[in-house]
Amino acid sequence: MESKSVEILAMRRAFLQASDDLSADLIIEESLRTFNEARFLEKIEESLVNKNEEMFNHYMELLNDVKN
Repeated sequence: MESKSVEILAMRRAFLQASDDLSADLIIEESLRTFNEARFLEKIEESLVNKNEEMFNHYMELLNDVKN
């Protein structure tokens, strides 16, 4: 019986660790997406100020990729 309890605790520990890892990955992914979105918006604004259509199109494409 004790062996079964130890096995269940080990499985529970493994599940919780996997859950924590997944949560951390999701937080990092969302943080990077938010950072990149802000950076691309700054570059888009810069391209509008400089009237640089090529730069504008490039960063709009990157922004659209980040949002999708």
